[in-house]
Amino acid sequence: MKSIFASLAVLALASHLATGQSVWINEVLTNPNGSDSGAAFGNEYFELRGTPGLALSGYYLLSLEGQGANTGDINQFFDLGAFSIGANGYLFARQNLSPYVATAGGATVIENTAGQGWGLTGASTVGHSGDGTQVDWENSASTILLIQKGAGDAPALTTDLDTDNNGTLDLPAGWTVADSVGIMDSSSANAADFSYGAITLRVGELGSSLEGVIVQVPGTPPTSAGAFYVGRKGESTGSTADDWMGAILNGSSAAPLDITFAYSSDEAFVGKKTPDMVYGGPNLVPEPGTLALVGLGCLALIIGRKSR
Repeated sequence: MKSIFASLAVLALASHLATGQSVWINEVLTNPNGSDSGAAFGNEYFELRGTPGLALSGYYLLSLEGQGANTGDINQFFDLGAFSIGANGYLFARQNLSPYVATAGGATVIENTAGQGWGLTGASTVGHSGDGTQVDWENSASTILLIQKGAGDAPALTTDLDTDNNGTLDLPAGWTVADSVGIMDSSSANAADFSYGAITLRVGELGSSLEGVIVQVPGTPPTSAGAFYVGRKGESTGSTADDWMGAILNGSSAAPLDITFAYSSDEAFVGKKTPDMVYGGPNLVPEPGTLALVGLGCLALIIGRKSR
């Protein structure tokens, strides 16, 4: 069964590469349990997937504010121009002193080695820039936006990509959006929150998106910080509930490899651990449930009897 799903994923990736799409956001851990980073650890990460060996010149990964008066502002970004997608089609990025060291062979692995977390603006070894002393991903309502600037200007902190605060993007000339995902983890949530993602994974009922679909994540966050994860299913390429899952996490910053998906927009992921999604490799594809397999078996028997 796993080999069938793997074959389908490879065919889907090949199909999309043939149509010109070459890089996607694959997963993002913006808000792990406990402190996101510290003097001796860094528990956030992100992963891209794309054409093996693709040079990322002109690509930037942005975090857009989704709350308050600064909605739509770039509050941090990663300049990816110095990096390339790995030979296996993946790039895995981790914070300083990350525990996520068991990565898939052939992946490009980048890690900040200058200061806490992702590093301060101008010092980070993974191209990170953040407002003030920000060295961790933005929590609460935010949008992760992968852009190719083309002939346009490079991103700058505090640049407003929603100048009239109407919930739709106002992109600078030359920019194109390669991929995007919105995150609403229920931390400090309010009804005026915006997401600009082609898909948004949302806990609770507060916040809206005019740019794409919203997929609900059930359950109540087990921590006041609302620890949260988003990732693609297998090697999906779209922006629907069949392509993405969001999960509320349960665990401890002291044991990051044991953090589990306590609640998920796809119940097949509940109880899985973050390492099950593979660091720098293909994400988990849940197999059909037992009842679904029984149903398929019964259908096969019926068809077989009719044919006889």
